[in-house]
Amino acid sequence: EGTESELEMALRELEWEGEVNRGGTKYAKWVQRSLNKVQGSELAVDGITGPITRNAIRSFQQRQGLAVDGIVGPMTEAALIKSGATPPPGIKPATYPPAFPRRRKSAGTGPTPLRSISIRPGVLTNPEIDQVVNDLDTVFGKHSMQVDLTSGVRTAEDQLRIIKNAASKYKIDQKYPAIKTATVNDVESWLPAWDTLLQQNGYIVNPPKPACSRIRADKKCYDISPHMKGHSIDLTGHDLDDIAGVVQEYCQSGGAISQILIERKNGAVHVGIGNSPGTCNITEG
Repeated sequence: EGTESELEMALRELEWEGEVNRGGTKYAKWVQRSLNKVQGSELAVDGITGPITRNAIRSFQQRQGLAVDGIVGPMTEAALIKSGATPPPGIKPATYPPAFPRRRKSAGTGPTPLRSISIRPGVLTNPEIDQVVNDLDTVFGKHSMQVDLTSGVRTAEDQLRIIKNAASKYKIDQKYPAIKTATVNDVESWLPAWDTLLQQNGYIVNPPKPACSRIRADKKCYDISPHMKGHSIDLTGHDLDDIAGVVQEYCQSGGAISQILIERKNGAVHVGIGNSPGTCNITEG
């Protein structure tokens, strides 16, 4: 990562945008077109870098293993071009290469080195998750177990991508073809496929936006995934029952765990973050 200070990184960002004129509307439109092309984001090409565009940038950065900050700097621009985007029109090649990736310290980096838990590339965390992961790392170390953290904080686009992949896996996309081009804000494009996955296939996945079932007689409503709130992680890489047992041990010692769910279809243990009385039981899903 290097050892640059926050001020030095901010100055690099300003120098990058100023030197090669990448802070204007034309460049923002190029970013939106590029994201639409390389990851099917379906952004409005309006040159406005708002929350939806920022989330799409973060999703791309996460998949590329880059610093996830929602800002298109030299590393992200290069990754977009390498992924199939055309070079930005009318803008000269950058002559200012960064000495280090522009990675802010708060995303995906725990306060201490981990020995028993490996965080897979692109997985995002937050301070709450970092604390639990570091505590669990010690407990897993006591049992000489090595595990992988495969999921932490997700964007809405990430959650929708999971639904799309599951719909394809279970051939639900053949019944609901709109899922192939679904967007987060167009509820009708993903709701039927999501609802079928949840109710008929027993596939546990929350919606990218709050939604109510059309299949259940009681029309039960579901909140967005706790991953999108930064309240859960997924662990794998070892026997699932053993992983759940270690998490339960940590929970029973007073650890901040609100749920322990073995997702055998997904090959992972879903761990809810947060203190809730009586939540140390292991359930199946």
